[in-house]
Amino acid sequence: MKICGKCGAHQSDDRSTCLDCGAILGRPLSESEERELNEDISDTLTGMSERTEDFYVSPLDRVLGIAAIVLAVAMVILLNVYSVQKNNLKSDLPSGTVISGDMIITTDPVTGTVGMSNAHPNRLSMEQLDRAMTNCLIALVCLSFSALEFLVPKVLWFLDTLRFRLWFSSDPSPSDWYLITAKIFNYVIFFVGVLCAACAMTYLV
Repeated sequence: MKICGKCGAHQSDDRSTCLDCGAILGRPLSESEERELNEDISDTLTGMSERTEDFYVSPLDRVLGIAAIVLAVAMVILLNVYSVQKNNLKSDLPSGTVISGDMIITTDPVTGTVGMSNAHPNRLSMEQLDRAMTNCLIALVCLSFSALEFLVPKVLWFLDTLRFRLWFSSDPSPSDWYLITAKIFNYVIFFVGVLCAACAMTYLV
């Protein structure tokens, strides 16, 4: 194989001038040079094929997907921690105490007197725990979805198109609009999950 030094076209060994531009060709490539060139071409084509694939998982997506899994596991642990703290606070309330809306209703077991107050010292802590657990749940859902979309986007595409696959024999292909909007939506969901996780962690004592 010969390579034109002017235009880079690949030519056969028996040619003395380039078929494309007419320039004079040099010596043929050695076997090792030709093998190395073919390997470079193969690697380039493979890389282009992977990067133009509809559901190519980039290194950034892989890192964010792993981070989403780690945060989701942390949210499960935090949910258990907050649940235990909430149960401990409830057990510390005097007997006959009921929380209704913003009011603390206390019934004296001896006299039967009912008292209402919104200044119970444990009330604020319970509200904080409720908010923290809500943030944990939202973060867990968002981060689980993001991890799935970041690491295995083909799975969600398959589920989205499952009803079409049941009725049509051809395999549907995603449009550019779908790929762009799905990527943007996933980044938004991921950052919402991170924000809720950060809010949930602020209540950790």
